[in-house]
Amino acid sequence: MACDFFVAVTATFRLVYVLLVLEIGTRRIVHWNITEHPTAEWTAQQFRSFLTGDEPYRFVAGDP
Repeated sequence: MACDFFVAVTATFRLVYVLLVLEIGTRRIVHWNITEHPTAEWTAQQFRSFLTGDEPYRFVAGDP
């Protein structure tokens, strides 16, 4: 798994933050979500929503 936050500009020039999670082996998008105000609680909830324990993932790589 690899995850990253990046900033996108909307058509009305608003900044939104995008969280994207990819499965590295297949390059499949596992999870994504958008917010205007990312917080630690929001980020933790996003991780809980896709790391359910059903898959045997051992590592999540992120961009510091």
